[in-house]
Amino acid sequence: MHNGIFSVALGGEDMEPIEAGTLASGPSYLRVWFDSGSGFQQLTPDQPFHAVPYAHTLVPGSAVIGERRDADNVTDGGFPAVFAAINRNDADDDPGFGIIAQSSNAGLYVDNLRGDGNFGPPESPEQNPDIILGGRYLSAPGQTDTDNQHAGVIATEPSESFSGMFLRSNYRLELFKSYSNPNWSLPELRVYHGPLDNDNLQLRLDNEGNLSIEGVYSSGGADFAERIAVEDPQVDYEVGDVLVISAEQDRAVALSTEPNSTRVIGVYSANPGFVGGTGTASEQVRREREALESAGIDPDDEAAVASARVTQFSLNGRKIDVAIAGIVPVKVTDENGPIARGDLLTTASTPGHAMRSDNPQVGTVVGKAMGELNEGSGYVEMFVMAQ
Repeated sequence: MHNGIFSVALGGEDMEPIEAGTLASGPSYLRVWFDSGSGFQQLTPDQPFHAVPYAHTLVPGSAVIGERRDADNVTDGGFPAVFAAINRNDADDDPGFGIIAQSSNAGLYVDNLRGDGNFGPPESPEQNPDIILGGRYLSAPGQTDTDNQHAGVIATEPSESFSGMFLRSNYRLELFKSYSNPNWSLPELRVYHGPLDNDNLQLRLDNEGNLSIEGVYSSGGADFAERIAVEDPQVDYEVGDVLVISAEQDRAVALSTEPNSTRVIGVYSANPGFVGGTGTASEQVRREREALESAGIDPDDEAAVASARVTQFSLNGRKIDVAIAGIVPVKVTDENGPIARGDLLTTASTPGHAMRSDNPQVGTVVGKAMGELNEGSGYVEMFVMAQ
């Protein structure tokens, strides 16, 4: 016995397993005697128990409780737990697992009953979690508030060299950095390579949304683009179109239509590696919701959004990605003769096309050809270098 907790083996006269039918035939009770040193005494009352499909096995120092011992301190109002296993065994040779679950399918399946993203008034998924880690949610008997200041941790098996971790979602995968905690204003997301030490910090997303990476950022794209509004949203813009600064409105572009234009700015990017001018993440989500609503789609209807046929142009707030540096495919024409690798390119009279520039004026060059075109029109790779 330890701290009032004891375990007992149940069996027949020779400790053979009890047949399941024995317990299923009617109410069963556990009667306990103990030797106090002056003879056996019976504990009262007898305790009823039932046959269950799974057994809960506890290591010494652990407890099973059916309620939160610090209900007044938890953010969900302290609703009672159906099953809570707490392990207080801190021996070095005992990992102290509260629950070990193994299965050929899901080792542990947890789902709250409501599942509506709402404990009460707040309509937010982080207020209705399936699993709560750390904090003051599960307190051991006799534990004080000062023992509760710890973080929730998910880890793979430390003794396995190649133990990986996977997260999968059929819809959005969302991470909330912080509860509404008035005592802490600096929630951050950090990724370390190795022990918890600033020298091992590889990624940091701070409270202002600034992202810092220790290393090289790379993507499948090949150019730097700026997301810019178009002068005429009715025009069917295509990847590779040569674009000029709008003569009608500020911070907008239009399709090039005249040769040697000094308003040339760049090319409609096929696959940018980095895009500026997209706005904050919240602004992007707001624009996307507005585009869906304009198309008659409820942005909160996940099935409708998944099957929606809303163009990226609309989701981007009727803006396009204009490559202003890097290498991109561009529409070209032989309007000023064949194009060879290394030729400077400028706007042509053919809408959205570039042509060879023999004696360029300042401000008319859009880039340098990295491919060739002998005749007609088509596409070549171009290094964007407006000058």
